[in-house]
Amino acid sequence: MANPGDPSVGIPHPDHPTAYGFDRLPGLAALGMHLRHRPVVNHVRRHRPAGMLDLGCGYRADLLTLVHKEVQMAVGVDLEVDHDHGATHGLTLVDGEIVAILDTFDADSFDYITMMSVLEHLPDPQDVLNGIHRVLAPGGMAVVHVPTWLGKPVLEAVAFRRGISTESIDDHRTYYRIAELWPMVIHAGFRPMNTKMRYSMLGFALRAELRKPAA
Repeated sequence: MANPGDPSVGIPHPDHPTAYGFDRLPGLAALGMHLRHRPVVNHVRRHRPAGMLDLGCGYRADLLTLVHKEVQMAVGVDLEVDHDHGATHGLTLVDGEIVAILDTFDADSFDYITMMSVLEHLPDPQDVLNGIHRVLAPGGMAVVHVPTWLGKPVLEAVAFRRGISTESIDDHRTYYRIAELWPMVIHAGFRPMNTKMRYSMLGFALRAELRKPAA
């Protein structure tokens, strides 16, 4: 695997917003993050994957910080990260564009990959899903969490009328239904028999669990 700590590996794009969590999250946004993270934390504590990759980890890599003692290697990627926080908690944090960073990793590098409310922000979601399939180890699982079209008016009302997470919601490029996300993950190389999708959070979110069969 390429050295993810190499500063030449990825350069944040100046036109993108800062990483999520750079500023202190308001209560409602923090609650949403907790609800997204809870099943992931439970999975990690049960299965203890050797290598975990969180794409769009946020400035302080909150999810990886919660589980870093349960994994041997924890790597987070975002446009801007707190390297001092990562060093304190034994995390490898890489700042840069997700597709560019994924390209630096060897195939089959991570047992568990998470991407929580990130895909909807990206200009190249198919390339990212392709990269996730490539670097996911046989027998491993990736979790992709995205907002749905049903949740769009609620998220926008909270963001634009109440001023909560306005910059993040205003950066959404799209929303998803199962019928839209399913063909994308199949195109990336995941098999239907190893793909599970379900709506959560009153239908406002969609969670995909994508497994790569053991060799």
